Amino acid sequence: MPGRKNRLLDAALAYAAAGVPVTPAHRVVPLDGGRAWRRRWECTCGLTGCPDPGAHPVGDARRVLSAELVAELWGGQEPPGLLISPSATIDIWRMPRELGALGLRLLEAQRPSIWPPLLHRPDGSWAACTRPLAEPVPLIETYGLRVEKLGRATYCRSRRPGTRVGGCTGSGRNGSRTPRYPRRRHCWRRCRPPRCACSPGSCVMRRTLLGRRDGEQRPDRHDRFPPPAQGRMSVAARDDPITGLVAWPAFHEALPGLLRRQLGDGRAVGLAIGDVDDLKTYVERVRSVDAGSFGHLAGNALMQQLGIVARAWLRESGPSDACLATFGGDEIVLLGLAADQRAFIEAVSGCYGTSWGRACRARCPSPPRW
Repeated sequence: MPGRKNRLLDAALAYAAAGVPVTPAHRVVPLDGGRAWRRRWECTCGLTGCPDPGAHPVGDARRVLSAELVAELWGGQEPPGLLISPSATIDIWRMPRELGALGLRLLEAQRPSIWPPLLHRPDGSWAACTRPLAEPVPLIETYGLRVEKLGRATYCRSRRPGTRVGGCTGSGRNGSRTPRYPRRRHCWRRCRPPRCACSPGSCVMRRTLLGRRDGEQRPDRHDRFPPPAQGRMSVAARDDPITGLVAWPAFHEALPGLLRRQLGDGRAVGLAIGDVDDLKTYVERVRSVDAGSFGHLAGNALMQQLGIVARAWLRESGPSDACLATFGGDEIVLLGLAADQRAFIEAVSGCYGTSWGRACRARCPSPPRW
C-alpha cells in the first residue's frame, strides 16, 4: 500500500546501528478461506508442516550489519521476516514464561530506570536481551525451570509488530499477555469490556472469583508459577506485583457474592489469615545498616519469597478449591472451599508440617517469623 510505513525496515536499521546482526527470514502468511480469526497459517518456505514457521532464514542468507544491505533486503513491497542473533554487543536468554513473569515482578519492585527488552515466542517461552556479561553467571534451576543462554549460531524472532509472525505478541509490564498461535482474543465472542455485551457466564473477561460453571477450563490469562489459585477459583483480578497473589481490593469485592452462593448450596467456606511477625523490626534493622534502601527493598524481598513459598504450598498440599490474596502489608489470606469445617482445618494446619512450610521458615531471615 503506498505511503504505508515499513516497520520491518526501521527495526532492521535500528538493530544494525546498535551492532545486533539481522537475518532475513521466511514469513508466516494466512491461507485463503475462512474468517480472519479462524484462518490457518503457513510458512512461505513452502514446506508442508514446517517445524519452525517464520523462524528460519531465507535460503543461504547471512547475518547483516551494513545499513546499505539492510535497506536493500527490507526496502521492498514485501519485506522478509526479521531474525536477530546474539553478538558481541548483546546476549539473548531464553526462559519459561513463568520465570519471565517472576522476573518482571522483581523488576517492578526495584523500579529500574531502564527495562530490558523482552520477546514472546510462539512456543510459550520468553527471550530477554541484555548486555554481555563480564563473567559467567551460575544458572540455578527453580521448580524444574531453567534459564538458557542462546549461542551465537541461534536465531530469535524480532519483537517488532511488523514481523508478521503468527501469534507472536508483545509484553506489558505485568507480563499478562500470553502468546498464541494462531492469535486469538480472550473473549470467544470477540468483544472487550466495558463494552462487552456477553452475559457474565459466557465472557471470560468478566468472570470473578467463582463466576464460572463447573467443568469449564480456566482461561490462560496469568503468567504466574505457581498460580495463586487452583480448582474452581478462577482469578479474574489483577495480581499483586510483589507477592504474585491476588490483590486484596478485587478479592474483597468478590467475597460477599462468593459467600452467598456457597453457603446457599450448603458448602463450607474457610477463611484463614497468616501474619509475618516482627517484620517492622527487621525492616528497621536493615535501614540502620543501609539507609539508602529505606528498608522497603528488604521488606519487598521478604514478601516476594513468602509469596513464592505460599503459592508452592497451595499447589502442593493446599485445598483443591482455594486462592491466596494479600491483606495489608504483611498478611496473606487463604480462602478455600471444603466439604466440612474439619477438612479445611486439617489442610491449613498441615502447612507447618510440609516441606514448603519448613522451607519458608528456613529462608525467612531473623527476626521475622510466620
